[in-house]
Amino acid sequence: TATRAQPASLSTAGPASAQPAAVLPAAATAAAVVAAPKALDVALEGGVRLVGQFAATADGKAYTGQGRIVFPNGDEYDGAVDAGKRHGQGAFNWASGQQFRGDWVQDRPHGRGHMRYVNGNLYEGQVHEGQPQGRGKMLYASGDVYTGELHAGEPHGQGVYLWRSGQRYEGPWVNGQAQGQARMQFTNGNSYQGLVQGGVPEGLGKMLFASGDSYEGGLQQGVPHGQGVYTWANRQRYDGPWVQGRAQGQGKLTFANGNRFEGEVVDGQPHGRGELQHASGDIYTGQFGNGAPHGVGRYLWQNGDHSTGAGRAGRRHGQGLMQWANGDRWEGVFQDDAQTEQGQLTRKAN
Repeated sequence: TATRAQPASLSTAGPASAQPAAVLPAAATAAAVVAAPKALDVALEGGVRLVGQFAATADGKAYTGQGRIVFPNGDEYDGAVDAGKRHGQGAFNWASGQQFRGDWVQDRPHGRGHMRYVNGNLYEGQVHEGQPQGRGKMLYASGDVYTGELHAGEPHGQGVYLWRSGQRYEGPWVNGQAQGQARMQFTNGNSYQGLVQGGVPEGLGKMLFASGDSYEGGLQQGVPHGQGVYTWANRQRYDGPWVQGRAQGQGKLTFANGNRFEGEVVDGQPHGRGELQHASGDIYTGQFGNGAPHGVGRYLWQNGDHSTGAGRAGRRHGQGLMQWANGDRWEGVFQDDAQTEQGQLTRKAN
């Protein structure tokens, strides 16, 4: 059976701390640098400390250069600063243990970078406003790997998710959920191609089983549901409705021995009214139970003989009529397919 393609950890791309605090108060604005950078170790407003090679802007309210910014809460930035804003290449280490190394634009991680989260997840790729966004690769602490498009830290767009177990999903994602026309490979050797919703085969698709069996049609929660065709490795075939993984309804069965059935099916077996055509040319029409003639029916042999009446578990049993092609007939009570004393044979008059 299919297993879900969406682990609980898939939405935990990173904690809310992925947005670092501003380096300087909002009042700090870009201004021209009036001096060459020099070694500085100064305390700024709000308890922020600046250490490195910096030059003050013309208004004296900001600095440009390369160095470290140490925040009072234990966070630390090491990299390029432009007019008081982190801008260029830099690394940010949160006191919580989260890390970012890469491009900064106007005080925000933006461009390409590497992120390490406190939950053990690792990310490498495009970043927008402090969150993984665009194309990238997420290595989860669980050992799972996602490669593809992301939005706001979650898989979104086209991507490939590979579970540590070996299960694989390739296709579209919507807000962290595997959804759309996709391909799936399961650890038991089964494979699937078709519609997926919430990480599970749902809608029209085709399942290839490791056993050599195949199913093509409607699915719900990963199992056949609706109209579909199941073909066994031995070439047995069922074409008809499915209900929660069970062949059930008015369908057609073709058996490996060449026999064909059309009629009511319950749990994958003829059950109810239907017609069974044998490969030999014989035909039975009537009631079935658990895959065998059971109840009232008519059996027609290829040579013209026919029998009508009650049956049980594939044998004539109860009141019935046997008529031969030569015109002779016997009518009475059958027991386990044999005529009893409670019957009468009538020969065709010459």
